[in-house]
Amino acid sequence: VLAYSGYGVWNINPTEEITAADFGWSQYGGPIVIDGKTEAINSGVNAVINIVSTKVQTCEKAIQDKMGTDLYGTNTDAANGFIGLRAAIDDGTNTVTYGGISRTDWPIWKAQYFANAGTLRALTFALLQQAYGAASIDNDRPTIGVGVQRVFDKYHSMVLPSQRIANAELENAGFSNLAFNSMLIVVDSHAPANQLLMLNENWIKLYIHKERDFDFQPFVQISNQDASVAKIRWMGQLCVDNPRMNARIVDISYVL
Repeated sequence: VLAYSGYGVWNINPTEEITAADFGWSQYGGPIVIDGKTEAINSGVNAVINIVSTKVQTCEKAIQDKMGTDLYGTNTDAANGFIGLRAAIDDGTNTVTYGGISRTDWPIWKAQYFANAGTLRALTFALLQQAYGAASIDNDRPTIGVGVQRVFDKYHSMVLPSQRIANAELENAGFSNLAFNSMLIVVDSHAPANQLLMLNENWIKLYIHKERDFDFQPFVQISNQDASVAKIRWMGQLCVDNPRMNARIVDISYVL
């Protein structure tokens, strides 16, 4: 990119500005098992449907809970579940390689990471603004901040005199939310303790395999037991295309 006038000479030598990240697919699943006695006791079409429906809902909830925990993890191996947000939103302090790309080789792959050497410190407006500003370029800014309830409560106490619900639709969906600049701050019980993640949703993608979106595998008889088993399967991956546009504040005290 250059500024020029008239016949000014352009540099057309190729430059390596992007490289391919490699994430791989992660898989989740769970079994639904019904023994012969339970099936016999709950005989009849309606009874069987009810017990299967309950077991399916329970299994799906368990899978979703596991996915929610892994979503915020530090894992970098797709075979072990999601490549987590804490691995993505790091500057190389804890996770040097993300998506197969070294943050040493590609500084733009570094997220905005604000630690305090493991010592808990107060959450302040200055710290929030520093992180928010570092992850912003013009109008491309973090869109949502996520923390556990106690982080949210701390921010709530900071803005209590003027606090307002920032997004009524999120509130109606069960997500308590407040605003910092143009970013919503919400609660997620799966988020890491003593941390606030500032996420730019424009650069975060959840890819889902179309044939493994909580698909149900029918019951089959277990060969050596009086029982049947079905399976629920999910396959996909969470990818952050541009870690630089996200920030993470760690070492937040709930009381200071």
